Amino acid sequence: VLSSFTHMSLKDSQAEQFLKLTAKFYKLLARISKSQIAPKGYKQFIPGLKFQKMAEVTCRMLTAPLYNFVFTLQEE
Repeated sequence: VLSSFTHMSLKDSQAEQFLKLTAKFYKLLARISKSQIAPKGYKQFIPGLKFQKMAEVTCRMLTAPLYNFVFTLQEE
């Protein structure tokens, strides 16, 4: 859903709100990623398929378009 917003021409306040929401999403993703890492001395297991899929989809469908969105905002 968030990736569809990157293709819209949002006004200043809308773009700011979108970037705040996206930043919250990435912070949550970072917390989830940290929770997948085993503590020192414990065996590391491969993350579940749902987590892997979410990370892959986020990287492919949101991160690259988000960079283009921010670049476009900075040009204006």
